[in-house]
Amino acid sequence: MTVSVKNLRENFAGLVVATLLLVGTGCQSMFQPPSTPASPVALGNAGGDSQTYSVELHSNWSNPTTTRETFSGPVPLQTVLEKSGVSRRYGNLDITVVRVSKNTGQLVRMKAKYDPKRRAIEPQYDYDILANDHVIIKPDNSSPIDDVIKPLNKIVGVSGT
Repeated sequence: MTVSVKNLRENFAGLVVATLLLVGTGCQSMFQPPSTPASPVALGNAGGDSQTYSVELHSNWSNPTTTRETFSGPVPLQTVLEKSGVSRRYGNLDITVVRVSKNTGQLVRMKAKYDPKRRAIEPQYDYDILANDHVIIKPDNSSPIDDVIKPLNKIVGVSGT
């Protein structure tokens, strides 16, 4: 197979032109600073009211229910829990606060540790609920034995709940 210098020059010139076109058009967004991301519609702008938060309650029997609560300022998570009445029905709870970050527009998930003996959220996890926050409350039916078995399953490589 013989390749002439003329063919190499033409192919190289075509490659350079194609590269310049790609960089000039399609890849241009890689070199521009990122624009402000749009906030998620599901959590950030749901309902449009700036002074509401939503509470998603799960149960062992039925589908989760979501309610929107109106408030006049930051509300402690413990108050939200007491208002929902869930702590009287279940022993241990899995509580997560989902918030849209003002700076990046991304979702931030904040886990809250619940003390079933006191039926209260541990003080360092008693977040202030702000406008457009989404609180997810699920009953945690795990036992102390499950707490021992979960790390062992990860070591052995068994996928568990």
